[in-house]
Amino acid sequence: MEKFIDFIDNFFATRRITYYIMLGISVAAIIICIASAAILSFAGIAFLGAILTPLGLIAFVGLSLLGFDRIGATISALCTFGSFVGLICGLFEHFLGEIQNQAMSGFDILSIKGFIAFVVFSAILLVLSVASNVLAWFKLSKDKVNTEACGKEGGNEK
Repeated sequence: MEKFIDFIDNFFATRRITYYIMLGISVAAIIICIASAAILSFAGIAFLGAILTPLGLIAFVGLSLLGFDRIGATISALCTFGSFVGLICGLFEHFLGEIQNQAMSGFDILSIKGFIAFVVFSAILLVLSVASNVLAWFKLSKDKVNTEACGKEGGNEK
C-alpha cells in the first residue's frame, strides 16, 4: 500500500501544468461531443465524437501512468480531431440539403434547425483539437530527481 501511495505522490509531483491543461481539454472535448450528439441527433450521425473522445482520454491517462505522456497526448489530440471531422462529415449532408431546399424559396440560413449549434460545436471542437495538438508537443512531465544522491536536505554537502 505504501508503494502505491508513493507512486501516486510521485505521479502528481512530476506533472507540469501542461499535463493538467491537456487533461481538461480532453474532458471538455468529451462534454462537447456528448452535447453535440444529443442536440444534433435529428440531423444524422453525430455520435462518433462521443465514442472517440473517451477513448482518447483513456489512452492519455493510461499511457501517462506508464510514462508515455506525449504518446497519450498525441492519441488524445488525434481522437479530438477525429471527432471534429466525424461531426463535419456526419452532418454536412443534412445541412447542405436544407440549404438547397431553401435556395428556391428564399435563403435564411439561420432558420435551419440546429445549424447554429452545428457551427458552435464545430468551432469549439476545432479549437480543442488545435489546442490539444499544440499541447502534445510540449513537455508534460518534470524530470525525475534522484533525492537519495543529494542527501536528505538536498544540498551539496561535503
